Amino acid sequence: MFEIIVKPKFKKEINKTFLEEAYKVTLTLLNDHSNPNVSIFITDDREMKRYNLEYRGVNSSTDVLSFNNEYVDLETGESYLGDIIISFETAKCQAAEYKHTVGEELQFLVVHGLLHLFGYNHEKDQEKMIMWDLQKKIINALKIFIDNPSY
Repeated sequence: MFEIIVKPKFKKEINKTFLEEAYKVTLTLLNDHSNPNVSIFITDDREMKRYNLEYRGVNSSTDVLSFNNEYVDLETGESYLGDIIISFETAKCQAAEYKHTVGEELQFLVVHGLLHLFGYNHEKDQEKMIMWDLQKKIINALKIFIDNPSY
């Protein structure tokens, strides 16, 4: 299950189909057939700042946070990979800055967040190169136009 929760004030601006497509294409290119449960929460900068401070010790907003909760429900056998939180306001600013649509930016952030849930990281140069290459392949497969899919 891929669940998308959107703060009410942004509901009219979100195309959930775009986000679902980013989820499906990412899983396909990762060759993951488990169809893990993932929740996406789209919020504002104020709430994102609170999460970023609480979980990372950073007192500012950010575009995307991923929380890996990898477990298997013993009753259903379904896997739950984790949660992705996206700041719509930051996504909107980044889309304008990098000259692509908000929908494309949100897709990019879903891909980025999912890669983190699957254990990819960009802390070290080698990890970063692997993650950025994979991210670029997924972005290309989505046929979205992001000039710099590594910010």
